[in-house]
Amino acid sequence: MGNANGSLPERVLMDGIGEMVFVMAVGSTGAFIYEFVNRAARNILGLGEDIIGREICEVVGEERGKDLEDRYREVALSGVPAVYEDSYPGPSGQECFSEVRLTPLIGGEACTHIVATVRDVTEKVLAMRSESAMSSRLEESGSRYRALYENNSDGVLDISDEGLVLAANPAAVRLIGKREEELVGMHYSRLVAAGDEDRAREAFRRAGVESGDIRLDVRTGEGPVGCLLKFTPVMTSGRRIGCYAHLKDMRELDRLVGQFVESERRFRIIAENVRDVITLMDADWHFLYVSPSSLMMFGFSPEQLMQTKADTHIHPADFPELNHVYESAIREREAFMARVRLLHAQDGWLWSEITGSAVYESDGSFLQMVLVIRDVTRQKEEEDRLQQFAYHDALTGLPNRRLFLERLGKRLDEYRLTGSSFAVVLMDIDDFKRVNDNLGHAAGDEVIRAFGERIAVALEDGLVARLGGDEFVVLTDKCRDAEEAAAFGRTILASLADPLHVPGWEIRITTSLGIALAAPDRQTPGQLLKLADQAMYEAKKSGRNRFRIL
Repeated sequence: MGNANGSLPERVLMDGIGEMVFVMAVGSTGAFIYEFVNRAARNILGLGEDIIGREICEVVGEERGKDLEDRYREVALSGVPAVYEDSYPGPSGQECFSEVRLTPLIGGEACTHIVATVRDVTEKVLAMRSESAMSSRLEESGSRYRALYENNSDGVLDISDEGLVLAANPAAVRLIGKREEELVGMHYSRLVAAGDEDRAREAFRRAGVESGDIRLDVRTGEGPVGCLLKFTPVMTSGRRIGCYAHLKDMRELDRLVGQFVESERRFRIIAENVRDVITLMDADWHFLYVSPSSLMMFGFSPEQLMQTKADTHIHPADFPELNHVYESAIREREAFMARVRLLHAQDGWLWSEITGSAVYESDGSFLQMVLVIRDVTRQKEEEDRLQQFAYHDALTGLPNRRLFLERLGKRLDEYRLTGSSFAVVLMDIDDFKRVNDNLGHAAGDEVIRAFGERIAVALEDGLVARLGGDEFVVLTDKCRDAEEAAAFGRTILASLADPLHVPGWEIRITTSLGIALAAPDRQTPGQLLKLADQAMYEAKKSGRNRFRIL
């Protein structure tokens, strides 16, 4: 290398490296002095040429400087390179992570220089953290799934994309009458009774395109059993890798219908002793019969329901689709299953699952529809909770990056059509690292949560989302021009005038905002976010607790 500064080609080469490079001279007193800093380090850390010739502690502060000096000194004395992990503030104030390699340069018998090569590994560290959090969530989801799979009253078969059974839940084992070991490896078509193989094969082929139920007979140890079969595709990376086959044993319902046709008295004995609500309905949604369980499930007695039409108890948004499958079931002579909201006397709309099977006269004309209704409100709430988890931040409850980018994409589409302007506002907490260092990460989380709430209240209208760490972003229509953007920025800064109240602390914080206004040359979410980030960086450079507009 010659001297530490190097020849011109060597300096050009190091300036062209994407990694940060520092050359530190070993002073006569044992201090470490900046002799060269490449372009990547100057750009990323905002360093100037004025640091050349200065000692580490002068540039990075006493506490951090002592730590770095200890590491450099160990390498200088041993003459052996060392690698360690570190962190540093990024251009927007966010915490970044790095892998640092220290290489000693020996002149004569002593180390004269240390070359520090700093490689950014932020994405790798964040990915590992995300993977850890995701593993925890997957473990919880897996536990819930196993409970649902193993305790499901309907049979469930896990089937490969080639049609081979991979696993069977206890209900499927009981229904089919074979041990799981016997079912595994068997092609699902061997479980379908003669005459129904083609219909089952077509339903399997179209799983994910058409997800309706089909009525067919399944081979069991007791002979063919009428079942409702539904294939649900298992997808990964947009590709189907298999299916779940859901088998609902229809023997009880078939027996119920048969007993009604044979004897209404026998039907009532059965219907009045089941927990699900059982109704008989004509083609125009008039009740012909309602089981007593309607009072417990929906707060309406059978007598009250018989005086009304069923469609008045179905949510208006759900009725058209339900009416369509109802009429189709009558016409096609097929059972159906639907999920709709039904009216409760006191509790409003309850999510319910309806299974329907038509009964016909001996001449083939429609007689009535037998409906079995089950309350699935809790199951729907769990599904909604999983949806909330996918699109909302776990710490603050605010929308997350995924939901924000979807909304921003739609708002850009609207802007291209109508020209109705808007803005993206990026902000984070000034000097947030100080909060974590002084009060701990638990208090830091509380500050992030309280900050998000304060911004959401100040926003009044629009979307506020957490991108990660202490970084938040706002999508608002109240910034149609620079004047409105400035008013918005002042509103946000004023909202933080009072301290945040977190358990055990009152903490005063400020924020720096970058506001990017929509414009014809800003057509992608990435462009707007990049401009907002640039404006926020300029606000921080100007002294923080302020905003900049681009």
